Amino acid sequence: MGGDLEGRVFLNPAVFDGFRLRSVESVLVHNDGSIDLGPPAAFNSNLGLKTKKIDAQGLTLVPSFHDTHIHLLSYAANILSYDIRSETVLSKERLAAVIKRAAYIQRDSNMVRLQGLEHNFQEGMSFVDRTLLDEVLPDRPLVIQTTSGHAHILNSVAMDLAGIGEATDEPPGVTFERTLADGKLSGVMYESGDYLEGKLPSLEASSMKEGIILALTSIHSRGVNYLTDATHLNDISRYELISSVIDGFPLHIHLIFMPAVTALRDFVEAGRTYRSTEGKIIMGHSKIMMTNSSGVLHPDRKEFQEMVRESHCQGFPVAIHAVDMGSIDMILDVLQDDYLVGDRIEHASELRDDQIVKMGHLGLSVCTQPSFIYERGDAYLSNQSEVNINSLYRIKSLMEAGVSVSASSDSPVTYPDPMKTIYSAMTRKTKSGNILNPKEGISALDSLKMLTTDSVTISGLPTREFQEPKIFKKEFLVLDINLASGGTNNILKNKVVRIKDFQ
Repeated sequence: MGGDLEGRVFLNPAVFDGFRLRSVESVLVHNDGSIDLGPPAAFNSNLGLKTKKIDAQGLTLVPSFHDTHIHLLSYAANILSYDIRSETVLSKERLAAVIKRAAYIQRDSNMVRLQGLEHNFQEGMSFVDRTLLDEVLPDRPLVIQTTSGHAHILNSVAMDLAGIGEATDEPPGVTFERTLADGKLSGVMYESGDYLEGKLPSLEASSMKEGIILALTSIHSRGVNYLTDATHLNDISRYELISSVIDGFPLHIHLIFMPAVTALRDFVEAGRTYRSTEGKIIMGHSKIMMTNSSGVLHPDRKEFQEMVRESHCQGFPVAIHAVDMGSIDMILDVLQDDYLVGDRIEHASELRDDQIVKMGHLGLSVCTQPSFIYERGDAYLSNQSEVNINSLYRIKSLMEAGVSVSASSDSPVTYPDPMKTIYSAMTRKTKSGNILNPKEGISALDSLKMLTTDSVTISGLPTREFQEPKIFKKEFLVLDINLASGGTNNILKNKVVRIKDFQ
């Protein structure tokens, strides 16, 4: 190697190099963060006095992670909102008290914002409607967003601001819930995020920038260096807001930005084509939102075909939000006649065997969320039939069919936590310890690949940084657990440390 080496030598760690997970005799970590693998003898003759040896038995060294599906501005807004996810028991009285506290904390805000209600998954939550919200806060606009982001609950002041009344027609794809007693609007609205944007007061730009910085800092602290914003509302203004923050963000983090299919031409006209790069932002797939919450697919087949055709004509593969089997059926039917390399499905939460086979034959990729098993698995087990349970998060089956699968948090639906992703993918355990569809569990190696190598693949990025397994010029992480052993007991307790900061 020539000359004395400075850095640290990790002895007997487990190492994941993007393709293999194995124990090695030693790893030399240079001061610039790059690493060499090899036997101690290969380094000994060149080790200078400044080189420190570390007993790394029981540790795993891995490349930094890529979260392939988040909603950065929503995560930032949620950080600035009042989060009620910590409320394990939320009675009517307790929710009223929480709203009053949130209103006091946000007393200078243009609207009271709460987030984190599991409206679709908690039994006995039917009391959460505008009647309750009006009783607690009758004179200020109030919006509660569910954790998933797919439902909002508004009080009457907020509904008036948004111009929503009893005679207001439901926009395509949006559902206004009505009470059974009198058929009046309950204030609960499904798939309404796009519709409400611009109709309700937004956070000031300075506040949003502060929220973005807090969100990026949180994400980076979990070992994530790459993230993909997969928001179906992504337009030029959102791009410019994120760009104004991330380009000056001091930590090593890059973002892939998926443009909304409805804004695609604006980006192309601005010279922002697929894979083009400006600063720390890379242009990603064209994002299409497919919903079925009202029992009717939106967009319909004809409109969806046009969206796919437009995206492909502009050189963009598509990333399609699809949760249920009905949506997947239509997507597969359309893509078999109009496919572009890189097309992917977001979530694919429920799948049949025949759908998995078709996805493999078409060459589609899937970005899914294993941590939902941990966070929501108990509710799934309580509310779903055995047949439906066996269709959920079929990660192993997808991989065996040749489908590239990446893992993500869908933040802010769940917090960005790669260790929870690894744990959930391996064990299929829920928060209470129940097991959901265990035959779909995967190995530590495949779990790590979902967060690194396979994330690179489905994002359309070059894989060159993984093609030299002996020398890496990449920011590595140290996990305080030997994943090569196959053990899972301490994964959730593990704290990710960047190798340059490890002592």
